[in-house]
Amino acid sequence: MLKPLLTSLLILFAVIPGFSRDKEPQYVRIHPYKVMIDDSLCYQVRVGDNRPIVWEPFCGEFRNLVYREGYEYTALVGKYDPNADSMHVEKVLASSDTRMDIFHVEVLKRLMRQDFKAGKPIDLRSIDEQNQFMRVYPYKVKVNDSLCYEVEQVYAGDGKGIVRKEPFCGAFKNLEFEEGKEYTLAVEKYDPQADTIFVRRSISFPWVSKEALEEKAKQLRRKKEYSQGVFMKVHKERIKVNDSLCYQIRKRWGGRDTTAWEPFCGKFSNFLYEEGEEYALLVKEYNPHADTIFVIKKITRFSYNEMDKLKELREKRMRLKEKERNDTIRAIPVKRGKER
Repeated sequence: MLKPLLTSLLILFAVIPGFSRDKEPQYVRIHPYKVMIDDSLCYQVRVGDNRPIVWEPFCGEFRNLVYREGYEYTALVGKYDPNADSMHVEKVLASSDTRMDIFHVEVLKRLMRQDFKAGKPIDLRSIDEQNQFMRVYPYKVKVNDSLCYEVEQVYAGDGKGIVRKEPFCGAFKNLEFEEGKEYTLAVEKYDPQADTIFVRRSISFPWVSKEALEEKAKQLRRKKEYSQGVFMKVHKERIKVNDSLCYQIRKRWGGRDTTAWEPFCGKFSNFLYEEGEEYALLVKEYNPHADTIFVIKKITRFSYNEMDKLKELREKRMRLKEKERNDTIRAIPVKRGKER
């Protein structure tokens, strides 16, 4: 009796730390600049100091944080989830003292002075001249039929009087531009109308990848689309109701849905029904008594054969899991007591 009790207590103590770790706040970084995804302005976030640096789009809201564009934040959040509608900030651990564009200018000046000390031909007088620092945004834009850089002039002073982004359709000399990274440049002359801008020194700062932006855009469109409709299911067979051939429908859809089927004797708009196939639909309004149900989107359909295949696959998975479980049990060595 005592041995099983001790075993249970040991398992319990082993599990408790796991639960407490799940509830611990998570350490996150918040990028100094937001990104526009479709019509939404989204944050860029990442977990702690992940390497390589990978930013993710977060289109929700931070609760308990006053965010200022241009400043990078380090914070503890209750749960890190870039797909959530909101993240609660437990504590702001740090934020940059100055705006990142000004900080990058100071870094460039320091690097250029180091280059001068190392014997490189740098004109120290030109380092502190105005209007020679600029930002290049991570993704190009289309202007007429040309792909152009998005650029902005950066001042080395207190950051007042920021110039808006403007296109530069020329070329950079002495810069290997990589999409997905923002660049701060020390240039000979800032002139977006020029054919070429000569780069003296550059530093880069990663942003959210193009693939992540595209995926998030799809999610946002899907979310917007789904919020404007209702999910429903259409049975694979129709039934007779008072001499009329009617559909069988039910609200919501899912594998465990047990909602009763209802007859619908109207018609579907924007949807072609095929007998013998079960459908999941997103509709504008679910109303079995309406003359017409407007279909926003066909989510999926299952034919007899497909449903049989899915059932067969599920049974196969269950058999494999059972076999693995039995093999594991057989593999566990059995300790036998010493014979007296």
